[in-house]
Amino acid sequence: MATEKQIEANRQNAQLSTGPEDTVKTRLNAVKHGVAANLPLNKQESEKLDDFLTKLREQFGITTVVGEYLIARIAVGMLRLERVPEYEEHSRKYAEYRRNAPSTSTPEFEKEEAALFKYMGIAKTEPFKEHLVFDIDDEKLYRYETAAENKIYKALEKIYELKKNGFVL
Repeated sequence: MATEKQIEANRQNAQLSTGPEDTVKTRLNAVKHGVAANLPLNKQESEKLDDFLTKLREQFGITTVVGEYLIARIAVGMLRLERVPEYEEHSRKYAEYRRNAPSTSTPEFEKEEAALFKYMGIAKTEPFKEHLVFDIDDEKLYRYETAAENKIYKALEKIYELKKNGFVL
């Protein structure tokens, strides 16, 4: 068991490691591509998620917290599924431009890079942009797609099971 002196030393040390004061450089350290993100990446995705939720509430007659949880899982899965083709289009173009990029940027390269960063909801000037990965292999992209589909199907199965057993959602 720790002594009072050790406990006090631990408290003082903890105050020294409270994380960065400015999170601009670190806020998206874990983001590599955004395809598997559970949150909307940009304003358009946020609006799309709200639309999915509204339609799902109507379709399933959701009035409970459990129902909200299940339709949120479905809506997020749908959002993730919709990212895949858009991501594929942007990432392939971007990868092609990167391979063929001249030593100085061309308007086409700048346009494609801007489109990809806009899709990701990231300002092109943010310092961490060099950490992002825009060339996911097809197998990994397929796994992300399958995971999103599975999330949807499992939540749908649970909704139908609960309704069948008389549970009000």
